Amino acid sequence: IAVVRGVFDRIRHLLTVGTVCLYLKKGNRTLTADRWCFRAIQQGVLSVNTLQLLQGLANAFPDPTGAGDLFPLVLSRMCRQDQDEVIFEPFLSLQEGLSLLDENPGEIENFLPAAIDSLTLLLKNLAPALAPNRLLVKRMLEDGTKVFDHLTPGVVQLDPKAVPAIPLPANFAVLVSQDMLNNIFCGPFLRFDEAQGTLAPAPVEEHQVFDFLKKFDAHEAYLSFLSEAASE
Repeated sequence: IAVVRGVFDRIRHLLTVGTVCLYLKKGNRTLTADRWCFRAIQQGVLSVNTLQLLQGLANAFPDPTGAGDLFPLVLSRMCRQDQDEVIFEPFLSLQEGLSLLDENPGEIENFLPAAIDSLTLLLKNLAPALAPNRLLVKRMLEDGTKVFDHLTPGVVQLDPKAVPAIPLPANFAVLVSQDMLNNIFCGPFLRFDEAQGTLAPAPVEEHQVFDFLKKFDAHEAYLSFLSEAASE
């Protein structure tokens, strides 16, 4: 069950980070949408309600240019067109099941088959949005600079010359559309962990958050949000 939970957390993390970062870069910012975004940053991307975030920001995004565009654009259009149940139903089933299992750990054998089924269905239904994208990470290794795609079934090494126009900060993830015309830096939230040998949620320092938000002129709005939240 630890494997199921780990994969589910990675999915939630990717969906949340991708949505938040793309909103800041390309979203139609409003006070309400800002609150959804900033709440996810403040609480931590694995603590926020992922589905509510997707629905809350759906109207802030433009339509995707095609099936291979960045997945937050594809998913937001599904939300706007009420086609999101294929994602939401297995997501909720797995989320609620894991919560119940926390309360009743002795039921693991009864729960595991249903959990695997829900996770399999979730991955299958997310594939049309996620599979065309690339999640690129540049690493500076002893034998030279390497670029890896972490959205493939197995991590695949790419020729760095194939992505020359895309800025790739070392060890941090960048989400790229199928045609490589659109990309978003996944902020300080997703980086390659040398100890784990994989792409993993990164501990984020406050100064990293503010440096990231300054790139989108969103740091003052975030400070206002924090002030309002503290007074509630």
